[in-house]
Amino acid sequence: MLLLTCGNALSQKYAQPESVVYDQHRDCYYISNVGVQGVYDGQIIKRNPNGTLEYLIAANQLQDPKGMYIVGDTLFVADNYKLYYINLTSRAIVGSTILGLTNLFLNDIVADEQGYIYISDTYQANIFRVKASKPDKFEQLSFLGSMSNANGMIFDKENNRILIVSYQPNALIYALSLETFQISVIRNSSLSYLDGIARDREGNYYVSAWGNNNIGGIYKYNKQLTEPPTLVYGPLNGPADILIDTTNNMLVIPEMGANKVHFVSLSNEIQPPSLLFPPNNSNGFGRSVDLRFSKVFEAVRYEVQVSNDESFSNIVLSKETYDTLLSVELEQVSTKYYWRIRSFSLTEQSEWSEVWTFTSAANFYEKPLLLQPSNGNLKTPRQPTFVWTKSNQSLYKLQIWTNEKAQGKPITEISNIADTTYKLSINLELQNTYYWRVMAYSGYVNSGWSEMSMFYVNETAPSAPLLYSPENEATNTSLTHKFIWQKTDAENYRLQVSKTSNFNNVVIDVTDLTDTTFTPTEQLEENTRYWWRVRAYTGSQGRWSPVYSFTTLNLASVNERANNRLQVYPNPANSYINTKSDEEIYQVMIINSIGQLVGYYNINGEKTFRIDIDRINSGNYYILFKSKKNDYLEKLIIKK
Repeated sequence: MLLLTCGNALSQKYAQPESVVYDQHRDCYYISNVGVQGVYDGQIIKRNPNGTLEYLIAANQLQDPKGMYIVGDTLFVADNYKLYYINLTSRAIVGSTILGLTNLFLNDIVADEQGYIYISDTYQANIFRVKASKPDKFEQLSFLGSMSNANGMIFDKENNRILIVSYQPNALIYALSLETFQISVIRNSSLSYLDGIARDREGNYYVSAWGNNNIGGIYKYNKQLTEPPTLVYGPLNGPADILIDTTNNMLVIPEMGANKVHFVSLSNEIQPPSLLFPPNNSNGFGRSVDLRFSKVFEAVRYEVQVSNDESFSNIVLSKETYDTLLSVELEQVSTKYYWRIRSFSLTEQSEWSEVWTFTSAANFYEKPLLLQPSNGNLKTPRQPTFVWTKSNQSLYKLQIWTNEKAQGKPITEISNIADTTYKLSINLELQNTYYWRVMAYSGYVNSGWSEMSMFYVNETAPSAPLLYSPENEATNTSLTHKFIWQKTDAENYRLQVSKTSNFNNVVIDVTDLTDTTFTPTEQLEENTRYWWRVRAYTGSQGRWSPVYSFTTLNLASVNERANNRLQVYPNPANSYINTKSDEEIYQVMIINSIGQLVGYYNINGEKTFRIDIDRINSGNYYILFKSKKNDYLEKLIIKK
């Protein structure tokens, strides 16, 4: 059996793969990519015999393509309310038929021996019957009240019927007679949310089940569908419309939730894995031991046994796993353990591997107790701080999972933690449940994993800050003005300054600001209008603040009327200046030659007043006077 799981280069081209068909004439597979639901980004991917991928139909032509079937040189594709037909020689869509406009969800396609194809409608309990040679005409078979959530289908030639699986809890398997066109339930199932159904060379049936929380797998039934199903491959995140290619004896599984397609051979030969770790006859292991072994490409699962004796008459652990690593917890110190593994394909099992041994340490470390977040915490931030009790060693390992049974792989694992606290540096998803555990360790000796503790990420996004300076519609703003905004319940802020109100011409964009002020290191342009805004972060992202605008100083334009209506003396000045004005002055600003604000004074409507400049250094300055109607800019020389 050969298991191929698409790697990074290929998985980028799979976007929610839903269905697979095999083209025997060209020896290739076609995979339908749903992409984003409701958007015309659907694709048909062609997988060549050498495993390379290319587009049969690229994006912008299909919406959400799902079930497919080949008749002659035509590939039929079900897509929401339309049936598309694609010529495989020209690699082009040659037509489509609208099967309805109201609340349709066309799903799978199958064909009989009379030249008809059948399309399941999950939403409306319909089966559409279309003559493959005249696909623009169709017949609608309605089974409302007799069938629900119709999904994957397969043609049962021996009984001249179509078997249909349902996408619902405790899913049903229906049979549609092609003689009477009556539908009946032939199997009640304990499985949930069935998607696809296929049949192998021996006549056994395989179904794909999404299960609860999208943790599903592939299950096998006997020929008569009379025995309980057996899990043969999984866990999988959204196994969709499966295919058994009987020409190559290959089971093909689109895994929608992981953007992968698995190709699993149904051949019979299978070998046991090689044991890798712990090394044979090694010793000094703590309470938790990771058993590692080689991958067998034909295998879909493994059985691991650990015993206190070489004959395995006193087995302390016997467990199935789908990974090539299994963590086991030991109960006894200074004890010699024996372990072995065998492989399982979908149809066969291997002999047992050779037997290796390892010995536990003389003492186990004390398991840490988890303190924070507390078990069941429903208001955990996206970047929580984890706290646990001290054990009798110096290092800890932290794991975070999305399931409490530690199945699969943790979403993150942090090792070499020297303290009993750790703040997560990545963002967890909002409105998600997580589980965490900690192990104390030093080398191979460890405490074993702590108990799992659950928490729920549900933090409130920080409020949008208020903007303080520059004020909205401010004029004559310094070229290096200090931006000031309100402190909120945030950990950091982002500031943007733009030349356009829609922020498509940003000139300042700074992130991770922990203070509520920012002074640019480079000058803004003179006499230019800008817009600015601030956003707060606490791990989750808050809303942008209201947008304020301001206009910078025009240092080259001095109001010529100032000489007649406003007097400043002495100039040059030393420690003070006097001002006489025909208008009431409310604000005075002193700005240095590079546009920095060095003095700011509230005058409260005075016409004659004195300003203390004793703290301002010698140099050439501009002094801006603001009345209710006018702004006056004068040159000022200060000499000490």
